[in-house]
Amino acid sequence: MRGTRGRGLSVPDAVRLLQHPLGLVSLTALIGIAVAEIAFANVRRVFAEYPVSISLLTGLITLAFTLSIVNQFVLQRASYRWADVRGITLKGLNDEIRSTRDLLWTAIFGRPLYEPGKTVSAAARIARKSNYHWPDSDRGLFSGVAAVLSDGQWAKTGEAILRMAIREIREGLARWAPTTGLAGGDYRALSPIASLADIVEALEFPLATSRRAQDGSVAEKYRQPLSILWRHALTTCVYVEENIVDLLDPEGGWFSRAREMLSDCDVEDLKRWLADPAIFERDTISRKNALMDLVDKPW
Repeated sequence: MRGTRGRGLSVPDAVRLLQHPLGLVSLTALIGIAVAEIAFANVRRVFAEYPVSISLLTGLITLAFTLSIVNQFVLQRASYRWADVRGITLKGLNDEIRSTRDLLWTAIFGRPLYEPGKTVSAAARIARKSNYHWPDSDRGLFSGVAAVLSDGQWAKTGEAILRMAIREIREGLARWAPTTGLAGGDYRALSPIASLADIVEALEFPLATSRRAQDGSVAEKYRQPLSILWRHALTTCVYVEENIVDLLDPEGGWFSRAREMLSDCDVEDLKRWLADPAIFERDTISRKNALMDLVDKPW
């Protein structure tokens, strides 16, 4: 058998076709019936007494086995057919994530850490025009976030750049998520990206003019949970990036250089999430709620 674009189905592919639960159970049942008939005289007598019933039973089991194999083969061919689209889609999502990541960084330090794209360059220009004295990135993300959140001159510029990050991630999802669905979907990539979009939106609420302190800075009650969630958002960007590359190249063992953005405790979070995605989901809910519970409704 050959897949789309001339790709052949290898022996491992054929073995995987048999690993579907229905195919595996039906194959085991057929083998069990055959072995029982050969090994046990009582079974042969039962089969001889009820030939129609046994024939019907084995026929149904054989049909289930055949349908399972055909279904898996069709899905295998479909995955080959959409392989290129899937790769393009995941790379497009990855570009959107990197841009969002750089915008979140620029909102804190006034300049991107890496070579900027069009949107990030626009954010850097906004930062330069603000004439704000941005923190030194060499002091680390934790110190940078703490410095800007307590400075009344930062909030307006930070809010403007954060809105660019929100637009970037939302437009990226709208652009690429439908194609990802057509290409078979990738829950490991899409679910954290959807969570990231919600996280970035939550970051904006404490920056609203009506919620700021009298000196224009972020109100004291928001600073700690906002700092934690901002770092969580940047760590999520790296998490999604490494997940996407792993989906494209499972044997690569690749690590994002953007890990250098993160503090040591954020890198530890990243390692925990990569080992168990459920931890990422729990941390995201907990840290987002810690901030949003402080925000007066309606938002």
